[in-house]
Amino acid sequence: MLKVYIKKLIANQSLTEEESYIAGRIMLNQDVLVEQVAAFLTLLSRNGETVAELVGLIKAIRVDAKELNISAKVLDIVGTGGDYSQSINISTAAALLTAACQVPVVKHGNRAITSHCGSADVLEELGYTINQNPNQVAEDVKLYNFAFCFAPNFHPILLKLRDIRRNLGVTTVLNLLGPLLNPAHAEHIVLGVNDPKRVELIAKTLFALKTTRSVVFSGEGVDELSCLGKTQAMLVSETGIEPLIIDPEALGLRKCSLADLKGGDAIQNAEIIRKVMSGVDTPVTDTIILNAAVALFTVK
Repeated sequence: MLKVYIKKLIANQSLTEEESYIAGRIMLNQDVLVEQVAAFLTLLSRNGETVAELVGLIKAIRVDAKELNISAKVLDIVGTGGDYSQSINISTAAALLTAACQVPVVKHGNRAITSHCGSADVLEELGYTINQNPNQVAEDVKLYNFAFCFAPNFHPILLKLRDIRRNLGVTTVLNLLGPLLNPAHAEHIVLGVNDPKRVELIAKTLFALKTTRSVVFSGEGVDELSCLGKTQAMLVSETGIEPLIIDPEALGLRKCSLADLKGGDAIQNAEIIRKVMSGVDTPVTDTIILNAAVALFTVK
């Protein structure tokens, strides 16, 4: 019963990896009251998630995931969402630019939940077919160095939690889990976290999941890497975790303002991305270049 774990969380006790795994399986595969699921998710966030809890839940969700077999080591550029900044789809644009640099990219994402436009929304507006099966995704990686895994297609079990997540209206552990559930088991991840206090948590989780080389950070008010200023980040490798400072101006890029990063709906964001990819200098150009540069550094 999920109530056993809810009571433990109410008492401010963390769950072990096994307990988290069992709770995740119960939450996803049994008839559990909506109120219990909402309480479980909210209490995890209130207490502050642990590496063991995240790893346990990730393993629980992956049991029902669709298999995706890609021989190449792939990269993902992704954010947790939940910053409510309404910035354009920086990570998606950077993923496309990185793929153009001959790096295999498998972007894992969804439609908008805490923003006006999610990665699936803007890619669809750009003409990409988001509803693809595992074979089609693998073929796209071979042909274009880019593919998109629409989260509901690869983790259909999570659809059970979609309405609960929307109705709660706050960020939960699911925001943290999404970027860690890439069906291609990305070896390299450039990952933005909306809450600076959780950067170390995510870095340690990526280390526990044995990613080859990843960068985790929290931007200035956004879950994206940007030219707003210096960013304190963490570099995760197979040997450990070390601090990293990313300074856009030191790299010759222009500082921007939060207003420069503002986007809108899928149509508006797609148009901005088209301009950047066509070589038009826009206020967000340097930020997209910065993200792609860090992605290339990650796979070096």
